[in-house]
Amino acid sequence: MEHPSLSPETTDLAAGRQRDILHAVLDAPTLDALAGLAQQAHAQQIAGELADTIIKTLKPGLAVFGFGGLFGERFTPAQRANALHMIRLLAEPVQLEPLIRCLFDRSADVRYAAAWALSSMAMWLEWGTPEIQQAIRALIGAARHREDREVRLMAVKTLGRISAWEAKDALVQRLDDEQDDEIRTEVALALGRLKHADAVYDLMSAYEAGEIDAQVCMTAVLRLDNDAIEPLISVLSRWNVRLVSRILAADALTRLNAQDAVEQMVIILERPHEPEEMRLAVAEALGALGDATALPALERVAQQEVLPPTLARTIDDAMLALRGDGQRRLM
Repeated sequence: MEHPSLSPETTDLAAGRQRDILHAVLDAPTLDALAGLAQQAHAQQIAGELADTIIKTLKPGLAVFGFGGLFGERFTPAQRANALHMIRLLAEPVQLEPLIRCLFDRSADVRYAAAWALSSMAMWLEWGTPEIQQAIRALIGAARHREDREVRLMAVKTLGRISAWEAKDALVQRLDDEQDDEIRTEVALALGRLKHADAVYDLMSAYEAGEIDAQVCMTAVLRLDNDAIEPLISVLSRWNVRLVSRILAADALTRLNAQDAVEQMVIILERPHEPEEMRLAVAEALGALGDATALPALERVAQQEVLPPTLARTIDDAMLALRGDGQRRLM
């Protein structure tokens, strides 16, 4: 394959190794071939120079960004994608702006390679630096990419993996706007990784709206760990929250072994006007949490009310668990 003229930066290198590898990169038939070239560059201790050379060699195409993306018409889409994959495989610091521009290339292969390269770099860039902040801003933008679901999917996953605190509002907006079920699921899971306690409310709202299912909501909430406890107790206690969310909150609090929730669960249990399903959920949770201070409330409810059979059995089981002596109430 013929190559466009290489930039002066390449010809100025002391040796021709970078240029030889660069030509091989542009013509590499597979990702495995590119990985082999990256290993070769590292073995020859030229990985950093090669990564810089790739960016500089192709950077003149920025002048015609609107007519073909980062590299313009100087290279084919396959060559541009190969160059971006090589930058990812070399794992060396480079200018981020060229990668960011490639997210909007006309070629889907180039967009995907750029998203992959940017996502990989975001995983190892030093936290708190201008570079990681630039990468996070770019990934937030990529999560809204109108044309390419693969770019959106990769960006959302990466924002979660790096716990990009700044992305919370953007991810919440994606829960409302995203039409792709898989991406919406990943958005919810990413929110769980960010450790924003108030994300519990957003996740519950998405669950109530049918945007995510119960299992996804539960998984995301549990990723918040103890940060989720206070907002979950708030959800549990609210009258203006749908029953399904309150029941899920009770389950999540049990899984988090949230002893702080016992008091509110007792209050709910002792309300005769609460839906039976809600009282069932908290009775089961009280038995599982194992706090014996709930036992008097369970006994009062069992003695003072004529309970539906299922609720009566659940309360009986909870008392049995808290007593630990095998004494079951006579029915």
